[in-house]
Amino acid sequence: MGQKNLKMDQRIQIEKMIQEGKSLSEISTTLGYSRATITKEVQRATQHLTGGRKITTNKSKNLYKAVTAQSYADQKRISRIQKRHQLHRDRSLKVRQNRDT
Repeated sequence: MGQKNLKMDQRIQIEKMIQEGKSLSEISTTLGYSRATITKEVQRATQHLTGGRKITTNKSKNLYKAVTAQSYADQKRISRIQKRHQLHRDRSLKVRQNRDT
């Protein structure tokens, strides 16, 4: 459970195990993550298909695709990095403005 983020191969395992009819508890035990982490992963990765509406986990399980989940995770990571850089630029600009006044 020491890992922070799911990797593509783990997402593929999730997809395979769902197709095999495994429960989210079984999947979480196999991968070494909490059941909550796996549930959130499945729900987050299928939200775009429902227009952002929440649906039951069982319905989400049937829609889960590893490639789509990885794509959304990558987009989220890139967005976080961009926000961090923007915040750093804004702080640097404020410091320069304060020095000039």
